[in-house]
Amino acid sequence: MPTKEELEDAINQIQTMPASFDNCLKLSTYYNLLNIINSNYNNAYDIQYSSDSEFMQIAPNININRLFEITDEVFSCIQIIAPKLYQSAMDKLKTS
Repeated sequence: MPTKEELEDAINQIQTMPASFDNCLKLSTYYNLLNIINSNYNNAYDIQYSSDSEFMQIAPNININRLFEITDEVFSCIQIIAPKLYQSAMDKLKTS
């Protein structure tokens, strides 16, 4: 994934070029990527599940990469502390 600065530079460069279908397509793609970066990846997934749990109140506001990082750490701890619970959760994920 390009950085925000790289996308902004590419957008500025294309805006100085003659209008063409290819340039418009690139510009659209760059703006979409920039929007994803600016939204902190919060809208990368359309979450259909809802719950009143504390986790579901916080999770939609977290960068998706950070959310996976934290979830991985939690699952690693659960694997050590409660292996049966860990295996049950993994089985559910594998069949989803």
